[in-house]
Amino acid sequence: MYKFLAKILTHKYTKIPLLYVTFNYNAYLKQGSKNSCLVKAHPLIGNDERVIHMLNDLIDYIREEYDMSQML
Repeated sequence: MYKFLAKILTHKYTKIPLLYVTFNYNAYLKQGSKNSCLVKAHPLIGNDERVIHMLNDLIDYIREEYDMSQML
C-alpha cells in the first residue's frame, strides 16, 4: 500500500512523502478514537524508535485535543 501511495504522491520523483496519517471514520464510530488513525512512515525512518514514539505522541495529541467527528 505504501508503495502505491508513494507512487501517486511522488511528483516526477522530485517529492517523496516521508509520512502520512489517515483517519478511519468508520473505525472511529465503531471503536472510538483508539485505532482510528494510521500513521505510515517512509521505510528509512519508520524503524527508528524515536520517530515511532514521536508519531505516537502526535496521534495521541490529535485524538485528545480535536473533535474527531468534525474531521469530515
